[in-house]
Amino acid sequence: MSPLFASRSKHLPPGPPGLPILGNLTQIPSTEQWVWFHEISKKYGDVNTLHVLNTTLIVLNSHKAIDALFNKQVERYSSKPPRKMSDLSDLTMTLPFMNPGDVFDNARKQFHLEVGPGAVPAYNTDYERSSRRFLQALAGDLACADLTRLIDDSLGHVFLKVSTGYEAKAGDTILTRMNDLAHFAADVLGDKFQKLDVLPFLASLPTWVPVAGPLLKLGAKWKKNLHETADATVQLAQQGKAAGNDSVMSNLIAASGEKAMDDRSKMIAVTMNAGGMLATESATLTFLLAMAKFPELQRRAQAEVDGVTGGTRLPTMADRARLPFVDAVLSEVLRWVSIAPVSKSLPLPPSLSRARNRNSADAEDTLAQLRAR
Repeated sequence: MSPLFASRSKHLPPGPPGLPILGNLTQIPSTEQWVWFHEISKKYGDVNTLHVLNTTLIVLNSHKAIDALFNKQVERYSSKPPRKMSDLSDLTMTLPFMNPGDVFDNARKQFHLEVGPGAVPAYNTDYERSSRRFLQALAGDLACADLTRLIDDSLGHVFLKVSTGYEAKAGDTILTRMNDLAHFAADVLGDKFQKLDVLPFLASLPTWVPVAGPLLKLGAKWKKNLHETADATVQLAQQGKAAGNDSVMSNLIAASGEKAMDDRSKMIAVTMNAGGMLATESATLTFLLAMAKFPELQRRAQAEVDGVTGGTRLPTMADRARLPFVDAVLSEVLRWVSIAPVSKSLPLPPSLSRARNRNSADAEDTLAQLRAR
């Protein structure tokens, strides 16, 4: 009963005191939790303990602590936080929501074979064509009144082309479906539906029950949408192949031979599109912000491009090796504003439930004490 009354074991890392039964539930914000976690780390150290009802959370707030547990002890501590909405909607069949294991390893292997460093150059023409389409769209909207939509549309075309070989046409609903699915997945990753995780019994209630009902219906709706979208990508890949376009999905279909693709393999294109669009959109917006905020860097990057192209053409992927500063700027964009929070709370796994932590500020000592029995 101790978790219900928010008592704090002396063997767990320190953290803010909570309320009886609720623990720290009312203190953790519903958005940008990582900012709050960082703030409490200033008082309680890099490794903190929080209680939410009967769930214990260990929060890591430094690279050293994260490396000590999730890199050096990856097999023990790398499970992803359970999200009930991802179970209800079947998002657990997509790579971002999979836990490490054989299925996860196989999915990553498929991705590496098809979009790894050795395979990506096969789609350079698609990337370059998409970039030109995006520049033309930007030129038609210099006030950036509809910037996010322009980015979404450009990214949607290239992701769909690479993943299925299909050239999206005006009026196609597949891009909208992919974009909507991407935003739903982002909401799940952002813990928008954390009521189901904090109060797991809600998932077992009938759909007519207030609070639980709308969430359960939403999960069922997105489960249906997810599988319909996955089936649609297989059909698009077949159409793309018939048009003579290679793609990630057509390669997987060819590799499966006479066998029908299993449900998880069908999710490859969905993962690429829904999983990649928002991340790339974020990086694109950050790049545009950086160029506006630091015009001297923009001028230097432009001078490098002009030196390679003579100012008479747009750069291509073949020019990348001769554009080290531009390449460095793009890498810095990803570091400067991360496309996702790098600090995340995880439920305390069973292997840690008897952990012996004596509140050391050193992450290596923390790991050693967590492992002690």
